[in-house]
Amino acid sequence: MEITLKNLLTFLPMDRAVRSQIMAKIDGFSPDQTLALTKLCWSMFFKLVGDQAQFEFEKNLEEIRGGKTDLKTAMYKKIEDQIYKDYLERLRQGEELVALEDVRKKIAQELKQQIVPSGS
Repeated sequence: MEITLKNLLTFLPMDRAVRSQIMAKIDGFSPDQTLALTKLCWSMFFKLVGDQAQFEFEKNLEEIRGGKTDLKTAMYKKIEDQIYKDYLERLRQGEELVALEDVRKKIAQELKQQIVPSGS
C-alpha cells in the first residue's frame, strides 16, 4: 500500500476532531498548504520514532545495569531502525496509533483510581 498524506494523518496520534477537520478540508488545500502539512506530519512521524527509540534504549540500559543483558554495538541504531520499520509497516496497513483523547481518558481513569481509595 502506498503511503499517502491521509494515511499519515490517520496513523499519527492526534485529537480525532482535529484529524476529522483536516481530512474534510484536505482535498481543497493549495499545493503550499499540502506541502506544509506533509512536512509537519513527517516531522511528527520521525519525532515519534525517535521518542520510542529513546524509550526502548533506556529500557535496555536498565537491563544492562541489572545484569540481564550485555551492551551491544550500535544498540540504539538497531532499536531505532526496528521501530522505524515497525511504524512504516503499521502506516502502510492503515493503522492508527492511540488517539490523544483515548490516552487522556486512560490517564484520568488511573488518576481517579489513585485518588479515590477503594473500599472507602
